[in-house]
Amino acid sequence: GEIPNVVLGTQVLFDLLTIRGVIHFGSAGSVSDSLSLGDVAVPASVAFTGNWEWKSNTSKRGKLKFGDFNLPQKGANSLGSADFQKVKLYTAGNPSQNLLWLPVDSDWLTVASELQGLKLRECVDETNETNCLENTPAIVFGGRGSTADVYLKNAAYGEFLANRLNVTFVDTASAAVALASLTNEVPYILFRAISNSVIQGTSGP
Repeated sequence: GEIPNVVLGTQVLFDLLTIRGVIHFGSAGSVSDSLSLGDVAVPASVAFTGNWEWKSNTSKRGKLKFGDFNLPQKGANSLGSADFQKVKLYTAGNPSQNLLWLPVDSDWLTVASELQGLKLRECVDETNETNCLENTPAIVFGGRGSTADVYLKNAAYGEFLANRLNVTFVDTASAAVALASLTNEVPYILFRAISNSVIQGTSGP
């Protein structure tokens, strides 16, 4: 998957160069009404949500209970439930930490907040209205991002991430950059342009 490549690639940069900070950008899919096509998300934290620990059907710990998605009505399901595995963060001279949410550097978020209100373009080509967004895009600060090796297109799972974990977007790289940066104690920030809506099944021009 992409995650090991991103972690290792980021670590190589730390090993070979003197890195003062990481500004990582790319695209993502929205799972929240707070993010529309063309918006730029600047999250406060991200998590790996593709690493699961399966639980028995009698366990009460799993965050994702498969029986909740039974059709035509929810009920018992032999698949049981799944709990999101935390990652173990190691930093020099400190005890290890088990974390689900990886925090973005708060000082860098404060600096980036000066971009609030920056006018973004609605059209790729001003002469062709078919290449324009329906709404004026904005930079949206805060919220949570979700990273997994699987490219998410399932609307029901997207709604679950939004409703249960307050996730606003999904991608395949953000948490990998976050983990490598935190391990090396290097400040970082993430910018994610929303290219599609998982819930609505739409994409940009």
